[in-house]
Formats: sequence, C-alpha cells, structure tokens
Amino acid sequence: MSLDIIPFRQAGKRKDKEARKKFQQEVDHIILHLICTRGVVPTLVDLPEWKELMAKLSARYHPTSSTTFLTELKKHSNLTLTFDGTSTHKPQSLYTVHATTPTHETYFLDGYEDSISRHTVDWIKEKLFKTINEIGAEKWAAICSDSTAVTKNSRREIVTSIPTMLDFNDVCHHLHNTIKDIMTLECFRWMISLLKLIVKHFSKSTISVAHLHKERRVDGNDQTVNSLQKISKTRFGTHWSAAVSLQQCLTNIKTLVEKKIVKFKNKKAHSVFTDWSLFGRLGCDLETYITIVGPFICSLWSLEASHANASDVFVFWLAIGASLKDLLKDKGTSMPSTVHDVEAIYNRRWKAFFNNDVYFTAFALDPHML
Repeated sequence: MSLDIIPFRQAGKRKDKEARKKFQQEVDHIILHLICTRGVVPTLVDLPEWKELMAKLSARYHPTSSTTFLTELKKHSNLTLTFDGTSTHKPQSLYTVHATTPTHETYFLDGYEDSISRHTVDWIKEKLFKTINEIGAEKWAAICSDSTAVTKNSRREIVTSIPTMLDFNDVCHHLHNTIKDIMTLECFRWMISLLKLIVKHFSKSTISVAHLHKERRVDGNDQTVNSLQKISKTRFGTHWSAAVSLQQCLTNIKTLVEKKIVKFKNKKAHSVFTDWSLFGRLGCDLETYITIVGPFICSLWSLEASHANASDVFVFWLAIGASLKDLLKDKGTSMPSTVHDVEAIYNRRWKAFFNNDVYFTAFALDPHML
C-alpha cells in the first residue's frame, strides 16, 4: 500500500503561493512608503536598473511597475470612480482619483496637481476623463464625490457623456454636512461656541491637561480620557466626539476652576464653571446634542467602512429617521421642538441625497434584508 502524497504537494503549493503573495505585498508596501515619505520619483520602479536590483536582492519578488494597477483594473467591470480635492503642506492643490472594484478593493490611480490653475468643472472633467479612458469607459459603472458645486457638476457632465455610469453623492460627506446643519440651530450655538473655547484651551495648555488627568484619578474615575477630542474644520462629526469627551470630565474641570488650578483666558468659558445656572445649562445642552446627533454619528462611522454598500446607506438613513421618531414619541423628553427642527433638516438632506432609485433597489435586493 502506497501513500498518496498528491494532496500534501497541493497543500504545500498553496501555502507557498500564499507566502509569496504576502511577501510581495509587504515589499510593495515598503517601497510605497519610501516613495511617499522620501520624495522619490515614482517612475523609478519602471527603470531597468531598479528591476535588476530587485531581481538580484530576491528572486521571490517580482517588481511592481507603474502600470500594475491599470493592468489589474482592466480585468474588472463595474468599477466605481471616486475623486476628491485636497491640499498638501507645501501647500499645493491636489485632486486624488481612486477606483473601487465590486469586491471593495480600492486602488489609488492618479494625483493631479496644478496649483496655478483654477479647478473648474472643465479642468476636473479633463483629468477624470484621462483616468477613465486609460482603463476604458466601458469598465466604469459609477462615479462618486462630495457635493461642492464644482465636483457635483463635474459628476453630472461625466455621466451625461457616459450614460452607463451612475452618479453618487458621498454619503459620509453628506452626513457631515447634515451634522453641520444641526449645529447651526439656535439651541446649539451657545454650547458649540463654548465647546470650541474649552477644547482650544486644553489643546494649548499641557499643564491644564495634566491637572485634569490627576483630578480624574483622585475622583476615582476608571474611564480613561486621554484628552479632550480636537475639532476638525470640515469633519463636523468631530464636534460630537469633542462633546462626549467634555461631558465625561465636565465636573472635574469645574472642580479645577473652583480650586483656581485652571483658569480660562476667555471670560465666557471661565464663567460657565463659576456660575451654577450656566454650568447646568451647558450640561443639559451637551446631553441634548449628544443624544440627537448620536444616530448620525453611528451611521457615519459604520458607512466609512470599506465594505459598506448602497443597501447599507439606505438602512442607516432609515435608522436615523426611526431614532428621531422615537425621541419625539418619548413623552419624558425635554427637547420635542429641537427634534422637530432636526427632523426638518433630516428630511431636506434625505431628498437631496436620494435622487435616484439605486439605494432602494439595492436594499430591496439585499439577501440580508429578505
């Protein structure tokens, strides 16, 4: 009786293939990090001298060229194009372009820098069509970006030229702007302005942060708060994170102010911690804001996941609406008028976002929802 070793050979080959793939990815990542952080010209990877060096160092590594992503993406259909404008520390104005496959793999394709030109609709269209045509217009199924006037009009003109492409808004950007609308409500303006002042003070005063940590330890609070969360200028969801972190240590800050250990230069911020009525109002406003904006934040964080799909977008927007409805039904709540205002914002943003049937169709066809 002889032992059949074929299955063992096949298992060994699979293991070796997986090891080679992992090694390839690790080396590619190191080279990418080198190019990005040390200002190396990216076309270096296409030079024959570079490929000769890589082959000499390891026969297991196959040098990746600048066309590797394009070659891989041409094998796929139903790609989604995403683009966004940003700026570098130099500063330089830059538009980045990515492609996402139906299996949620995202590839960085281009970074268009032209700081001396106005980034008009025509300028953006020219750059995007260059990327689209490099892979093939027939390979693309959708285009997505935030909804500034320029990016929105660029998307619309591209889908008009390529009718097989769908026009999508960036759901995370839309949720951030929805939170921004809520923050502008009169009932939250006072609290938001104080939140910014308090966070700004602690972000610039290391001694205040050290005393706050010490006070929380003396208070016997096991919940760790490294610092008050910083607020981003454009990511409006960070206001909620900052509000939660402030709420956790509000009483501790008041104790430090009363002991004259911490003193705010801004009289408005300082008076809140010396006046019980203002302190109580701040605590109440923080609780209201955190409760109302919480469902938006949970949805935002969930939809930032790389595997989120169109069905998930529809489900989470429905969940936000249901949460607001529950707040209105709660007879013990002290914020019905505020919730009504937020509902109006929610309905307006819903209509602006769901401008086609794709999301509902994806929801209806999602096997997890059957």
